[in-house]
Amino acid sequence: MIKQTAIATILQQKSLHDQGRLNVGNHIALLALRAYFIRDLRNDRGLVSMKIKSMAFDDLVVMRAQIDAEIETRISKQRMKLIEAISEIRGTVPGKNGVERRGKTHPLKGRELAPLYRNPKNAAETWAGRGNRPRWLTAALKSGKKLESFLIKQK
Repeated sequence: MIKQTAIATILQQKSLHDQGRLNVGNHIALLALRAYFIRDLRNDRGLVSMKIKSMAFDDLVVMRAQIDAEIETRISKQRMKLIEAISEIRGTVPGKNGVERRGKTHPLKGRELAPLYRNPKNAAETWAGRGNRPRWLTAALKSGKKLESFLIKQK
C-alpha cells in the first residue's frame, strides 16, 4: 500500500513538474520520494543495481551499443524540441528545404503585376516597377530622359 501511494505521489509531482507548476517544497518532496522508492527497489528486488564488473565483455559491448543508441535518440529528440522552442521565440516559420523564414511573406511576392513602363523602341520590353531597373531603362535615364516618359497609359 505504501509503495502504491508513493508511486501515485511521484506521478502527481511529475505531472506538476511537466506543467511547470512544481514549487521548491514539492520538488524536494519529489526527490525524497524517488530516493526512498529507488532504495526500496534495490533492497526488495535488486532491479536497479547491476554488477558490471562481473559481466562478460561481449555483454558489456552490447550494453554500450544500446546505451549509445538511446543517447543518440534522446539527443535528437531534445534537439528537435530546442529548435521548435527557438523558432517560437524568434517568430520563424520552417520554410522549404528546412530554411527558416520570419513570419509571413510579402502579399505581392510571386504575383505578376501589370507593367507600368514600356520601352518605346521595343514594345515587348516592359517593367512593372519592382526590382532592379532594366538595362534599357537605365540607359535611357542616363541619356537624360525622364521616367514618366516611359509610363504606360492606364485606361
